[in-house]
Amino acid sequence: MTDAGQQDTFSDGTSSVLLTLVVAVVVYKLSSYFFKPKESRRKMRFLSDYEKYARETIPEGVLDYYSGGAGCHSTIPRNTDAFNRICLMTRILHPILHVDLRTRILDRVVDLPIGIAPTAMRSFLWPDGDRCIAQAAADAQVINIVPMMGAITVEDVSKCATSGINWLQITPLEDNAHQPIISRAENAGFQAIVVTVDGRGLGHRSVGPHKFTDASRNARCANFNHKPINKVTEMTKKNIGWRDVDDIISKTSLPVIIKGVLNPEDAITAVSHGVRGVIVSNHGGRQMDGVPAPIEMLPAVHAAVGDQIDVYLDSGVRTGSDVLKALALGAKCVFLGRPVLYGLSYQGEEGVGQIFDILKDELKNAMIFTGCSSVSKIPPSIVMQPNDPRFHIPTVSQ
Repeated sequence: MTDAGQQDTFSDGTSSVLLTLVVAVVVYKLSSYFFKPKESRRKMRFLSDYEKYARETIPEGVLDYYSGGAGCHSTIPRNTDAFNRICLMTRILHPILHVDLRTRILDRVVDLPIGIAPTAMRSFLWPDGDRCIAQAAADAQVINIVPMMGAITVEDVSKCATSGINWLQITPLEDNAHQPIISRAENAGFQAIVVTVDGRGLGHRSVGPHKFTDASRNARCANFNHKPINKVTEMTKKNIGWRDVDDIISKTSLPVIIKGVLNPEDAITAVSHGVRGVIVSNHGGRQMDGVPAPIEMLPAVHAAVGDQIDVYLDSGVRTGSDVLKALALGAKCVFLGRPVLYGLSYQGEEGVGQIFDILKDELKNAMIFTGCSSVSKIPPSIVMQPNDPRFHIPTVSQ
């Protein structure tokens, strides 16, 4: 072989080796991000630990999409601060060692009064994130509100979580493009339809979404023949009205719940339209800034509708004590958004399961300390609001 031939062979060989090394490094980096060995994982005790982990490991643009909010972001901390302003009143010498966390929702018994709120583009946090969440929810026997714009179809959700309690979240689309998805969910064994009414595609986030634009263009909606998610969101109706809710109710045999209620008057109207439940929510502070926290409006909403329909809550729940506060103030169940995503980013399906294990233990302890033996027997008196006269400490006259 000539020197030139040897040199070409050497160059080709070197290029192949370099290419192999580059591919190996990329694969290693991706696998180390998505599949870290359990022994290298930190000890997680609270839901805040998962959020801290997510903020340290998720790329900035992706993190901003999930953690960001509308306007100046003042509503996001308000959602959690409002829970912190509420206290729980303890009861002593109540010999309670075991508590019953089960509750009945829409004629179905669930093991926990905690469910999963609908969120989009989960596979940016963990491979096949929608499937992981569906399986974790089925294992925990909690309600999973499946997003219409998810990365797997409603049929695939039912197949991978055969024992799951699945509700379908939909956003009304132009030309009723959402209706075939509702029919498919009904045929796939879903048990309720959740209509998001506070989105309207108008949410404005002041920081970050532009960083995630390129990545989000690759997100696909499986229920819409894998169309890009931005193409499906462009179909969202901007003038959603009660007529849209009426139309959905008339075309399905499943109970319909509306998500995004803050005003008690809207809850009263929902009852008159045949809605079976309302989720008191401000969309996690992602649609409009400066609105009340859901936990602040929960007592008024519950008082307005009483036991005519179920009242649920999302936004701001971070501890088992928060869950107990919401239940005492009238919520039948609470739903988690960001905490589930942070658990997913930590360890996939197992990470989501850990979120529910932590909340389950925290809720049990809070119920024992407040003298509550069953979710069905939680009295409003265990909650102390800032204006509660019990906060007044009388002074001893000298």
